[in-house]
Amino acid sequence: MRPTGLGNSNEQYILLTTKPAASGSSAATTSAAAAYGRASEKGNLWHRRFCHPGNANVAQVAKLVTGMDLTTEDTTTMLGAVCEPCVGARMATEVFDDADITISELLEMCRVDLIGHLTPSTGGAVHSLSLHDVSSEMRFDFLLKRKAEDSTALRDWVTNVELQSGRKFKIIREDGARKLLDHAEVRAFMQEKGIEA
Repeated sequence: MRPTGLGNSNEQYILLTTKPAASGSSAATTSAAAAYGRASEKGNLWHRRFCHPGNANVAQVAKLVTGMDLTTEDTTTMLGAVCEPCVGARMATEVFDDADITISELLEMCRVDLIGHLTPSTGGAVHSLSLHDVSSEMRFDFLLKRKAEDSTALRDWVTNVELQSGRKFKIIREDGARKLLDHAEVRAFMQEKGIEA
């Protein structure tokens, strides 16, 4: 589902996945709460520790491992409580015009985004380099202490993935990391590898 707008519920903004009712009601739909809502403090702690998966996925993990004493109530989304990083991560600044590109192979197209300034991690990281293979929907995130580490992290990741998979990247697009792909070292690296930006 694609978000269609923002609604205000109890002085908190939530992303709606359906249009608000004609009467001007701004209450969130169940699907909006499930997609962007926050669980109880205990459930939200594990949601953050696992890099913001859906609450249903956190509940699934709790069933598969020992040491996570979560109940169904802990992972139930509270209406009106929003996980701001989840909402921010799903906001698009511009639409891609990739209608003429058909993606059928792994690594044919990858999207890159640089997220930050975040709350510092225990290791001191305040930025995240997010990489997404469009074909497989596989996502990779790298925590960075400085924004300047982004070009090195991207180059290392591309090299490692190509070596491990035996495939070559064809297209890398940015989801808000324009400065990263405009960096001279990254442009030279992509040109050397034959990767289209």
